[in-house]
Amino acid sequence: MPSPESIDLINAALVSIGQEPIASLDNTTEVSPVVTAVKAKLNILKRELLRSNDWNCARITTQLNRLTNVDTRGWKYAYQLPITPECLKVVQFSVDKGETFIDLDDYYNRNAGPREVLFDIDNKILLCNIEEVHIKYTADIDLSKFDASLASAFVAMLAAELAYTLPASVRLADYLERRANKKLKIA
Repeated sequence: MPSPESIDLINAALVSIGQEPIASLDNTTEVSPVVTAVKAKLNILKRELLRSNDWNCARITTQLNRLTNVDTRGWKYAYQLPITPECLKVVQFSVDKGETFIDLDDYYNRNAGPREVLFDIDNKILLCNIEEVHIKYTADIDLSKFDASLASAFVAMLAAELAYTLPASVRLADYLERRANKKLKIA
């Protein structure tokens, strides 16, 4: 369950839409529409936001563990993507044992012409022809690990999402969504 710092971010979103703060998401004695709405949206929104950019506070560099007895579908090697913390998105890839990294957005999107495919991912397994793989990835980190800008953008986005449900105000939700997008650009 979320840490106390995470509850502070959730409460900031709730207060911004006129809701009372909550003490915990673990309240099992009574059914609360606020807690139900937060639980329904929290993890999806957090993961979506983390995947949307290469956040410094969520980036982890690691060497992957090679797997054996795995169908490599034509590739030479298979590697397990990190599970703890979970790899949400590979953002950089090294072809020289971690000496230098290729930014994948630059490699695939910003250069004209066809590019060699460096790897494939299938069911949390990275397939490639590189003997030793190092990656930088976006990890599914706890809200308490968000830097100030990312936390602010998250609060605004959560408030916008909850505004459709809790006060049921489309106008408020639209305003908060515009505000969240501005904060996201700044972050």
